[in-house]
Amino acid sequence: ELVHDFPDVPDYRYDLSETYARQAMAGLFRRQQNDPKTQQRLREALDIAGKLVAEHPNVPDYAESLARIRFSVGLQLARSGDVEDAQRVMQQATETQQTLVERYPKILLYVVRLAIMQTQQARFLSDHDQLDAARAALESSITSLKQIAKSRPTRHGPVGYFLATSYHMLADVLQRQDEKQLADEADQQAKRQWDQLRSRGRGGRPGGGRRGR
Repeated sequence: ELVHDFPDVPDYRYDLSETYARQAMAGLFRRQQNDPKTQQRLREALDIAGKLVAEHPNVPDYAESLARIRFSVGLQLARSGDVEDAQRVMQQATETQQTLVERYPKILLYVVRLAIMQTQQARFLSDHDQLDAARAALESSITSLKQIAKSRPTRHGPVGYFLATSYHMLADVLQRQDEKQLADEADQQAKRQWDQLRSRGRGGRPGGGRRGR
């Protein structure tokens, strides 16, 4: 109703877009990627976010929202089996987020979300045997997360979790590339991160070892 009554207030449209995106993500988490309502909400969220960025290109929160929603669309396409479009949309989202990080390097949230996108994109690429691209995405994610962990040690918990996950995935990719020494080094880094997290009482290591071990 607020959007209808006050169409010239962009923040109301932003809030509506975020609400649609949250509803759609809830559907994705329940593996309802083919549910018409999930798809509709994602399309509506993406449409609103895209228009906001076009109208207000210098508002970083709108751009960040567009990147995040677009990446969700990529995940939905991937789970629906549309590999080519999923890869294209994920890449667009990652590039938008990378631009935000370059423009606002001190905003921790933007850096962390870029690293998370790269990790998720790497999982998609690895699943489709694009190992070089997956490796590059993971190495970029690890570099960013290590810098955050070093400069913001108080944020080690969430950053450490994603850093451990990225190392764990990188070890798998390197093993599949027959880079056994590098794979072992990445695996050891992952173990160190999990050990640090456990010592702080935060979570545990995901189940399963590397492929080929």
